[in-house]
Order: sequence, then C-alpha cells, then structure tokens
Amino acid sequence: FNDNAGMQLQDISPYGNHGLLSGFPVGVTRPHIGLRFDGSNDKIIMSEEAKGLFNFERTDPFSVLLWLKPSQAAINVDILCRMLSSGTYRGWALKQLSTGELRVILASDQDVGALYIEVSSPTTTFTLNTWVHIVMTYNGSSAAAGVTVYKNAVSQAMLTAKDTLSATMQQATTAFSFGDFVSDPFAGVIGEGLAWIRWLIPQEGKALY
Repeated sequence: FNDNAGMQLQDISPYGNHGLLSGFPVGVTRPHIGLRFDGSNDKIIMSEEAKGLFNFERTDPFSVLLWLKPSQAAINVDILCRMLSSGTYRGWALKQLSTGELRVILASDQDVGALYIEVSSPTTTFTLNTWVHIVMTYNGSSAAAGVTVYKNAVSQAMLTAKDTLSATMQQATTAFSFGDFVSDPFAGVIGEGLAWIRWLIPQEGKALY
C-alpha cells in the first residue's frame, strides 16, 4: 500500500484493491510500516471496486497476519472487520478486548438465530504500547476448533464462547475495513498485514514471525 494518495490508501499491486481513508490515519515507518489510528474516527474502508474482497464463506479456509501496537484498552475494538452493521451481523471480524484478548468472530447470525463462532485468546495477548505479531488462520471446518491464533509465533489456547456456525457467513453489503466497524474504533498502529485464501499449517504460522 501507498498512503501518499490523498484520502485513498493506494494498492500498488496489480489488483487495485484501494482503501478509502476516513479520519486521518497517520503513516509510520519504524520499526514496522503501518498506520496509526487515533481511537476516535480513523478507519480504512475498501473501495467499491474492492467490495468483494475477503467475503469468505464458512467453508473457505483463510488466514491473516498483522503487526499491532494498541495504545488504548477499549471494549470490543475492531481491528479487521467484514461484517453487517446491524441485524444478523453476518461476516467475520478480529477484535481487541479491553481485558487483553483477541476475539475472532465468524458469523451467519449473531441475533436470534445464534449461528456463529466466537473464540478468544488469553488475556495476555495484548500489552498497551507494545508491538505484537498476530497470525489468525481458519481451516474452513465451520467449527471453533478450526481457528488458530499465533502470538509472536506461539500458538494460543483459545476459549470458545460459541460454536454453532452452520449457515452462510457471506454478505455483499458491507466492505472490508481496518480500524473500526461502526462505533468501536481501534487506537494504535496496524502494520504490515498479509492475507491468504488458505489455512496455514503450524510450521507456516510460526515461521512468519
């Protein structure tokens, strides 16, 4: 990405998956390249041309990697999200909890249908103002056991709160976003992210650190 394009975060790859800056996330370069979010109104939403990006089905394996440096402990903060903003809240998200966990949600219906996966890492996952390397990988099994999180190359023991995903989690309404979803803004730096449309075996998840 190139952040020198006005209010557009420009994808310099051939794919043209540009992001639209909201607020004014500030670029940082050391020790990791990324953007600093103010915890108020900063976020990045993928453009209309890239609206289908990361619209995974529950049977699709996928993985994401990123460096994070949170600067504020808030409740249920959105780091990465591709989820409806009301109703069933269908889609998927990675969230920072005020108690230090990383929460992963894969959902068809988080309302009356209660068809979703919700797992959380230990409370020691995040320390304020400290860089942490996170890899989340999902094997497409529609089960909570199919979600693995690595913190600094160490697999985390995940606590399962919900394991009932049995219907589609795809939705074509809301685009992929960084740093905020509706009203849960992230404060800190999100840097050097990667994504794969496949599950990562343990050796890969650890070797990426």
